Amino acid sequence: NDTTDGPCALDLHNRRNLLPVCSSRIAVCSEGKSHATPEDDVTDTSATLSDNASPMSVENGYQCSQKSARHFSATTQAELEEGGEMVNGSSIEGKGTLSVILKELRAIRQQNQQILAALGKSNQRDSMELAKVKLPVTDLYSLYELESKLALDPVFRTCLVHRLSLIGGPDLRIFTAGVLSCLLTNAMGENFSVLGQCHKKRLKDMVLYDVVEQAIRSNDLYKNATSCSIQKAAAAWLKKCPSRIMADKRLFQEIQ
Repeated sequence: NDTTDGPCALDLHNRRNLLPVCSSRIAVCSEGKSHATPEDDVTDTSATLSDNASPMSVENGYQCSQKSARHFSATTQAELEEGGEMVNGSSIEGKGTLSVILKELRAIRQQNQQILAALGKSNQRDSMELAKVKLPVTDLYSLYELESKLALDPVFRTCLVHRLSLIGGPDLRIFTAGVLSCLLTNAMGENFSVLGQCHKKRLKDMVLYDVVEQAIRSNDLYKNATSCSIQKAAAAWLKKCPSRIMADKRLFQEIQ
């Protein structure tokens, strides 16, 4: 019992002696924590870790930090290069698309210039050819002269057809009326009918009537117009020539 009680008693005695010291240290630590700032906590912890760390652990940590830094740098560089390639690729693709668009615009512009030049030459040629004959014709002599010109001069005929095709209109009847009014006055028109009814001259047998049909069909909107529909439209215009003459006379008298 003495041998057993001796060490136990000594241990108990030592614990009792350490108790006040531990209590005082705990109190000091508690008081220090109550006044410590977050920065102090971080500093103290770092100091503790630094004090307790062995040289081997510090060296290993330094090596790991170097490896992590190198890995981060390599990863960042790769991402930047990949992003640069994407940007460069997008810019190259954008430049390629822009160059194609510019090329097409130049081609369209050149084509438009060619068309305008051709139209200018065509209009100039038409004007020169059409100036050879006075239109609309006002007498039978001028009409027969026009007939001869259309039959013998294909260039003049082509120019006249082209010019008449540009008249157009919202419907076939108005288009046909516009064409005939450019060729014949109302005074000349009342002497004709399409098929020669009522002892009038037959317009359908003349070259002039062929030019009328050709001009109407040369317009894209009326390229499928039938001969029957053109004939009806021409007959309607010829039929109203006398009434238009009377209307013009009344208007002239009112002006005077």
